[in-house]
Amino acid sequence: MTPPGPELLKAWLGDKIGARLLGKKIVLSEFSVEVVDPAVQINEQGFNNAMASTPGANPVSGFLARWLIGGIESAKSDKTVGARIAGKFDGADFAARGGGSFKGRVSQANINSVITQALEGAVTEIERLLMGPTERTQ
Repeated sequence: MTPPGPELLKAWLGDKIGARLLGKKIVLSEFSVEVVDPAVQINEQGFNNAMASTPGANPVSGFLARWLIGGIESAKSDKTVGARIAGKFDGADFAARGGGSFKGRVSQANINSVITQALEGAVTEIERLLMGPTERTQ
């Protein structure tokens, strides 16, 4: 990831919160991004029946067919992207998440949108901590 997570968070906080962070201590304990691409499964019975009924089918054509079917199914499957940012702000814990589900190939724009969600969440959490505890109105 470019820029690295800590630098990205620092720039984001500087842009969104700015001078209100002077004298405050932020310790980042986690900045992770994960893409989950579930394994594609082929209906073995259907595949074997199709191979048995196809004239001229052999192990090489079966291997190629499996590879093509796997690629096609992967392009149609849902992938999940998640981002998590956590740490301490002046000793108080904060955490934020972003997430999304995308069909087919996950693009850099998809990943960036999830990271942006997590960064915005971190800004919201740190702003909440900056304001301190709110007093109850009667």
